[in-house]
Amino acid sequence: MQTVLLEAAQYLTGRQSVGRPRQVALKRAISTVYDALFRALALCVSADTLAAPTRRGNPAWQQAYRAIERGRVKKQCMNEAAIPRFPQELQDCGKWFAYMQIVRHCADYDPVARFARSEVRDRLGSVEDVIEAFSRAFLNERREFAIFVLFQIRK
Repeated sequence: MQTVLLEAAQYLTGRQSVGRPRQVALKRAISTVYDALFRALALCVSADTLAAPTRRGNPAWQQAYRAIERGRVKKQCMNEAAIPRFPQELQDCGKWFAYMQIVRHCADYDPVARFARSEVRDRLGSVEDVIEAFSRAFLNERREFAIFVLFQIRK
């Protein structure tokens, strides 16, 4: 799914066309890049690490996939004291998730925000790299990260 979203973002940046893409297309591309990263986290972090990936579509898998709360994930990923305990590829994914959520909010809700094609393409490339690196992390590390972003820490 995230591959299709990333391809859609590439299309929106106007790779196939001559001239500058419209701002509405670039803003939509930013949102689509963020959504691809979110879906990668939803799949890799919760659904495929906590529930069996071979059982996609069963109620437990669906519940795990839908359990991610974007605000909680962002807050946890910005937790400077706790995030360093994870391998670099998971830290990078978390940092990019928090960053892209901010950029996406700007793209979706700030009517005067402007984006350059090169800026959108750079973010797209970085997110592609982050998703690929994240998916190569060991299952036990992704499982720990899933628990970290999904569940509240109680004292």
